[in-house]
Amino acid sequence: MVEIMGKRNRKVPVLLTPDVKEAIVVLNSTRGKGNVTKENTYVFAVNNGKSTKHRRGNDVIRQACSMVDLQHPDVITSTSLRKYAGTVSQLIDMDHNELGWLATHLGHDIQIHKQFYRMQESTLEMAVVGNLLMAIDEGRAHKFKGKNLRDITLQDFDNIPSDESDSEEDLNMKQTF
Repeated sequence: MVEIMGKRNRKVPVLLTPDVKEAIVVLNSTRGKGNVTKENTYVFAVNNGKSTKHRRGNDVIRQACSMVDLQHPDVITSTSLRKYAGTVSQLIDMDHNELGWLATHLGHDIQIHKQFYRMQESTLEMAVVGNLLMAIDEGRAHKFKGKNLRDITLQDFDNIPSDESDSEEDLNMKQTF
């Protein structure tokens, strides 16, 4: 792990996989061939032979996206990645400290994370309640007895065989509709 400077001079931890670490070692060992001045201390340096500045991550992402055939290259941004991570993180039961850790790794504080990067509660609520309503509709609600509402997922529907011997309660419910 290394720390980089993010917005407002906040330190942002970055996890380096072994292959990324190896690539950085190669990058550093070939700086002279890449036209990077010796005075430039940045890993991702501007390579015009005289600059002591670094490449901006957003600019690099935008440039890479423009070089390939994408339908919507404008949606591939670091902000989109943070938004996705914030949305997916809601599926995990995280306490306040863990949510703070995630926000720090995404480069902002917990208030910004909650305000801008998490899915709206109404959207999450619809997804969770929708799974319960689907279970009721299929006559399988009794299969989830004792489960937390957030723990019922679409994958659960594939893993539960449809009983030929449904409970009497489910049969009565089906006959009602």
